[in-house]
Amino acid sequence: MMYPTNQPSQIGYDITENNFVLKEYFAPYFWCQSNEAVNKDVFKVGLDKNMNQKFSDKLFGTLGKEVIYLRYKNSGALYNAITAGDIDAMFTNQGKSLKLVKNNQGSCIANTSSEVIHDIPSVYTIVKDGTKFPVMEYPVISNNTSEKLRSILIEANKDELFVQWRASKGLPEIVGQDTRQEELRLAMEGQELWKQ
Repeated sequence: MMYPTNQPSQIGYDITENNFVLKEYFAPYFWCQSNEAVNKDVFKVGLDKNMNQKFSDKLFGTLGKEVIYLRYKNSGALYNAITAGDIDAMFTNQGKSLKLVKNNQGSCIANTSSEVIHDIPSVYTIVKDGTKFPVMEYPVISNNTSEKLRSILIEANKDELFVQWRASKGLPEIVGQDTRQEELRLAMEGQELWKQ
């Protein structure tokens, strides 16, 4: 089962040595704002219902913005809220963030990775106090953590459809490039960042 690293903080089932199989891909989260919000000093910021606001506090505090948080069910609800003018900014996944930019309804301020992604700067170029920001890791977990299952999944991920899908989303090809232990370490570190 694909099990994103933000899920343990929401449902209490952790990624561990006993269930981790493989990391398929990762994608950063993005802070984006509507076109109307560009010069505002007070932001209504939308977050997923269980999202920790610590990361947004750091970014907007550094930018000198006063923030009022509103909670939404999911990224689709966040996108609808920002395009309707109910919120000024959102912290959400790559899909809804890039849709906002593509539709000329807003721009993105930063992403949570350490690199420029889709021409959007890293949050680390803005917040320079040592805070670690999470990316969304997408590992596979299972009761079967055998090397055989891992090998099958690595081979399956080489299929042209998977490669094309990741390329269409701008996701790096990482499947099987690290050891299981290194991938597990990153997944466990990521899930802990989402819990803070």
